[in-house]
This record gives sequence, structure tokens and C-alpha cells, in this order.
Amino acid sequence: MKRKNIGTIKIGDPSVKKGLEEALNHREPFQEEELRNVSKLVVSGVADVHPLEYCTGVTNLSLFSSDVSVLDFIMNMKKLRSLSIYNCKLQDI
Repeated sequence: MKRKNIGTIKIGDPSVKKGLEEALNHREPFQEEELRNVSKLVVSGVADVHPLEYCTGVTNLSLFSSDVSVLDFIMNMKKLRSLSIYNCKLQDI
């Protein structure tokens, strides 16, 4: 994840980028504010989940076939109501 300008986020992980592009209906760069307002997010093949820390407003998160081993990034997703995890390397919940 690279910062371009204050408030503008450039996502390094191509799978997270694709999921956000689909959720926001546009290509990056993304604004921090719009990432906070993403409510439904589906990502597959994720290697780096750190960019998801910006998505604090997510209510529905689906992770598929990813290298996710910890879920600490969801601690800031206070509105999260649905979490689906399939075929991930999760070690602990």
C-alpha cells in the first residue's frame, strides 16, 4: 500500500484493489473517506490484508482462497455483521 497524496490511497495487493474497484465502481486511486464507506466487500486471492484496515464501515466481508492467517484487521470494522471465510490459511479466530 503506497500513499500518493494525503487522503489518497494506492493499494498494492492486486486482489484487494480488484475487490475495491468492484465495490466502488471505479479504478484507484481511492480516497480514505470512500474506503471508510465501503459496506460490502468480496476479495479473493489476497496476500496483504493491511489495506482493508481503511474499510472501517464494512458490514459484509467475504474472503476467498487467500493467504489470510490472522483477522486482526477486522477489529476496526465496528459495523461488521457478516464475515465469510473460505479456503484461507486462518490460524486463529
